[in-house]
Amino acid sequence: MHLFVHYLLPVLWVCIISFLLIKNKHLKLAGLSGKWLVAFFLGKCMAGIFYNYISFRFFPNHGDVWLYHQDGLAYYHTFLSQPSAFSHQLSQLFQVGDVDVLNSGSGFINTVFEGIKLIYFVFDLLSFGNLNTNTILFNGIASFAFLYGWAAIKRYSSNWFPGLWMCLLPSAFFYTSGIHKEGLAMIFIALILTLLLRPTKLWFLKILGLLLVFLLFFFFKFFVAITFLAAIFLWGLLEKFPTKRKIILPLVLVAGVAAFFLSSFTPINLPQYIVHRQQEFLQLEASSQIKMAPLEPNFLGFLKALPAAINRALFKPLPGEGGKIFYLAYTVEMFGLWAFVIFMAVKRKFHFRFGAVPALVWSLFIFALVNLVVIGYTIPNMGALVRYRSIFLPFIPIFFMFSLRDTTLKNTRLEKLLAG
Repeated sequence: MHLFVHYLLPVLWVCIISFLLIKNKHLKLAGLSGKWLVAFFLGKCMAGIFYNYISFRFFPNHGDVWLYHQDGLAYYHTFLSQPSAFSHQLSQLFQVGDVDVLNSGSGFINTVFEGIKLIYFVFDLLSFGNLNTNTILFNGIASFAFLYGWAAIKRYSSNWFPGLWMCLLPSAFFYTSGIHKEGLAMIFIALILTLLLRPTKLWFLKILGLLLVFLLFFFFKFFVAITFLAAIFLWGLLEKFPTKRKIILPLVLVAGVAAFFLSSFTPINLPQYIVHRQQEFLQLEASSQIKMAPLEPNFLGFLKALPAAINRALFKPLPGEGGKIFYLAYTVEMFGLWAFVIFMAVKRKFHFRFGAVPALVWSLFIFALVNLVVIGYTIPNMGALVRYRSIFLPFIPIFFMFSLRDTTLKNTRLEKLLAG
């Protein structure tokens, strides 16, 4: 049994998921070869298993992965040995009295964590409690979602390059390979983009699918889901009124900032929520702690802290920061990302063509910036910073690729490579 669970079963699932990827007609019609699909999936699996190792090796008490896995196993063993007790436990779990999403200690937020443990439990049923097999199963789902999203973005932009950033930017690729909220959030983003961009006559099923994914997105990452919904609304505005873009973009930004600070006079006090989140992270002990001044819950306080927040979110870690050798990989990533932008800018003689940026790319860029700035305001340790921002970074180079590109993006070689 040990041989089957730890060695044969993982290989079996890899073969099944690889077969399903190769036989998928939609991905084949999009121009993605079976060899490339399997290579992408296997890369995700190896990254996820490596993430598990990093968590066990370098984080206190093995980090979130180990804790979620252990609690998922507790559900799994209860389900097998005491089905009635499991049913009662499950029914109690979702009877949430306190639904305050802005309070990290509320019943709603605690239920979110239990939801992640239930995901581990479902995978345990298919893996007999093996964490690495769970990671393979999760990355099977993630691979389908990301590749469908990539194909949808290619259809929208007539080019493979934009989706390449979303799929292969190192930190995003790595952190979305583990079973936690970042991976789930990127799956939801990819699924929503796929549903919105893929033409279909079954509009009712499309709306139902969008509603279901958005609800799950809100459950696991409510603030990111709300900002993504706002980005989709902005996309619609820019598509509806393409000649009014220079008016719509600044008006939406000003209205968003005003609504954020005016919320302090309502029960939904967003500035205080951001301050509270920063205070929670400051109280945590971390070996990669970043110096951060306490944030004041008013316009001047946020304005004063903005340069430092942007610096943390878009340029950290600098060489030697973080205290662990593997943070050097993120240093290289950030230097490489901005070197790419500078190279593009120099090549185009700093001639930005913002009017050439598609409406969707504009909305995703603003969505990413908002969340990156919030991360810069709230996260005072390097480990959490590079993990939380990983799902937003891909949209930065995508924006500059369009604003600094020639009239067409040439991707003949890339298309040949992807087609095998």
